[in-house]
Amino acid sequence: MLALATSTAVFAQATAVDAWVGGRPQTVLLLVTAAAGLAAAAISSLQVIKGRHRHRQEKRHLENALAEARREADCAERLLHADEQLTVTLQRGPVGTIIGSKMFGALSLGDSVLEETLATDSISLLQFDDWLEPEAATDLSEAVSDLMQNGKAFSLAAHTLTGGMIDIVGRIAGYEPMLRFRTLSDHSVELAELKAHHKLMARDTAVLRGLLQAITMPVWMRDDVGRLIWVNHAYAEAVDAPDPESAVAQDLELLDSDERAEIIKAQQSESVISGRMSATMAGQRRALEVVDVRANRGSAGIASDVTAVVEAETNLSRVLKFHARTLNQLATPVAVFGTDQRLQFFNSAYQNLWDFEATFLEASPLESEILDQLRSRRLLQEQSDFGSWRKSFLEHYKSMEPVHDWWHLPDGRSLRVMTTPHPQGGITQIFENVTEELDLRSRLKRVSQVQGETLDHLSEGVAVFASDGRLQLSNPAFSAIWQLSEEAVEPGRHISEIVDAAFLQSQDWAHNVTEDWRIIANEITGVEDRRNGTAGQIVCAPDKVVDYAQIPLPDGLSMLTFVDVTDSAQVKQALIDRNQALEAADAIKSTFIKHVSYALRAPLTNIIGFAQLLAEPKIGSLNNKQGDYVDHILTSSSSLMAIINDVLDLATVEAGIVELELGDVNVAETVSAVIEASQDRINDMQIQLKTDLDKKADSFIGDPKRVRQVLFNVLSNAIRFSDPGTEVRLRCRREDDEIVFTIVDHGPGIPGKYLSTAFEPFESTAPSDGRRNVGLGLSIVEKFMELHRGKVHLESEEGKGTIVTCRFPVVPEPVTQAAE
Repeated sequence: MLALATSTAVFAQATAVDAWVGGRPQTVLLLVTAAAGLAAAAISSLQVIKGRHRHRQEKRHLENALAEARREADCAERLLHADEQLTVTLQRGPVGTIIGSKMFGALSLGDSVLEETLATDSISLLQFDDWLEPEAATDLSEAVSDLMQNGKAFSLAAHTLTGGMIDIVGRIAGYEPMLRFRTLSDHSVELAELKAHHKLMARDTAVLRGLLQAITMPVWMRDDVGRLIWVNHAYAEAVDAPDPESAVAQDLELLDSDERAEIIKAQQSESVISGRMSATMAGQRRALEVVDVRANRGSAGIASDVTAVVEAETNLSRVLKFHARTLNQLATPVAVFGTDQRLQFFNSAYQNLWDFEATFLEASPLESEILDQLRSRRLLQEQSDFGSWRKSFLEHYKSMEPVHDWWHLPDGRSLRVMTTPHPQGGITQIFENVTEELDLRSRLKRVSQVQGETLDHLSEGVAVFASDGRLQLSNPAFSAIWQLSEEAVEPGRHISEIVDAAFLQSQDWAHNVTEDWRIIANEITGVEDRRNGTAGQIVCAPDKVVDYAQIPLPDGLSMLTFVDVTDSAQVKQALIDRNQALEAADAIKSTFIKHVSYALRAPLTNIIGFAQLLAEPKIGSLNNKQGDYVDHILTSSSSLMAIINDVLDLATVEAGIVELELGDVNVAETVSAVIEASQDRINDMQIQLKTDLDKKADSFIGDPKRVRQVLFNVLSNAIRFSDPGTEVRLRCRREDDEIVFTIVDHGPGIPGKYLSTAFEPFESTAPSDGRRNVGLGLSIVEKFMELHRGKVHLESEEGKGTIVTCRFPVVPEPVTQAAE
């Protein structure tokens, strides 16, 4: 075909040339066009033939590929059906959702209906709650969601609702997620169950270890040779280890070696050992209730701190013994019976009441036996039916409320028997001899008469009014004080009538006592729910002053007492005048001390300055003795200057002219400044100063200078009265809205008789070794603490040391508010 097209083209070209040469151009053009068409047709035919050939080859290739794919699909299907498994391919949608699925194979679940449903309905298959156990369905749903969203493969075993177990594998196959469900064989089921059991055991172990780590009781585990392999945080804290791993690595034991040896010895015959042991925890000896369990491959133990229980038991035993001793000393007979109606306790008064043998009572007899013996000895009142009476009396054991009985004994004594039930069962019987009470009642009338006579001879005026304001009784002194006639104080008179009668006797009193008597009358005749007594003074005239008191009595009565205190009032006024004179003298004393202190400060400053110049080598060398004299001058001058400063501070505080310059007080900087100022004394005394500052107590509002002065004075006292080489502790804590400084020393302490005057000026609480001070330090401390609206507290025990606590408010109250 190619040759034909070429010849045609050549022929057409030659013909065109000949025609052109012959002079006929139209004919030539026509021939050329025909020749070109023939050539194009020839080429198109050639391309069609070649395309058909290529398509036949591609068809044969595709047919071969299709046959191979069908063979592979058949093989895959045979493989899928060779085992009881079901494969599901999932189509992912947006955000990891399932928008479609395909299933291959089938499952054997022991339920034909369920198997058919799952094999034909992928939606039912993906509803895991319908055919899997709840826990397995939840785990599988979470795993499938993770596979769809993140492409995370998984493999797990799940129990079906029919009791079977299947293996489920999820992964990405190609570009789509795939799930494979396979029924497990017996061996695979056993392995899967072991894995599930191991998972549960691991979870339970983690939960138990977390719980044991959280509890405050030390817990430990040992291997079969007794080495520690695991402990909790409480154990590590008890043995002062930073963490449980360190305690295990260092093999730190909580129990002593002897007690561990006893546990090992006891576990040879028993697997569980429990008992009360002692151990050192956090530096303190504690009582522990230990339980240690021995297993095949090791042991585990737990210890509970029962120190408080032991102390409570000891205290309870001590209290019970104390109560027993106390009851035994009582003159009132007491007997305690248990729930079994046997005697558990009796005091000596009970034994003496009935003259029992001690051996009989110590044998814990029944109460019925005691009643029978009393009846046989004719110590009980005769009863027409003693059996019924005894049965009725023993019914008190069932009573929930106290019961009172009266026993009139044949020997003339009368007893009131009070039976009180115990909440835990049993009763307590108290026998009160009321023989004398009956005799006292017979004497009541005589005593009332004596009291009446006594009332009539009192120097105080007494009048008793009823709630309606009418007089019930009065004594002659009442009439004498108010100059009343016998008719005016007859019983039944109203208080207003008595007041009018008193005013008629002396018109000069009327304008002075009207308001006082109105208050008294309102208190007597008022209808308030709660009556409160009143007291006061009535100034009738310059030469007549009467003190009165209104006292509420039972049944709505009120008693008025009047005392003529004219002489006492005059003496009181004289004492007031004298006290004012003393206060003025004290103010003069404070002014004198202040002026003298200022006058002493200038020459003392010169002495210190010249002594310091003499101590300078450039002024001139001194021999050793002269140098010692200069040092003594400087030391004594400094001490005297400190005393003068303290006197000035005290005088200015007492004069009320000191004003605090409030600002932010940094606790750490203040403590550091105080320690630096006291460093020479600390070094001289070789004191071990230890500080403990709470991070929460960082700052507060106060006068920094005065706060340093307070702490310096307290710390100086602690150092001064401490033995060389001893320890002084300075602590700071924040408690609610207070900053609390505590300074503790282990010096000789302050005798109890000096504690009440420790804060008084010029009071020295020096010990017997002669370490005295002027006695101004603590007084100034108290004054400055009061200015800060704080408190200072001193605790001391002779021979053990002193504790001084200074409490500063974080934000002190304004002076005006505090004054209100």
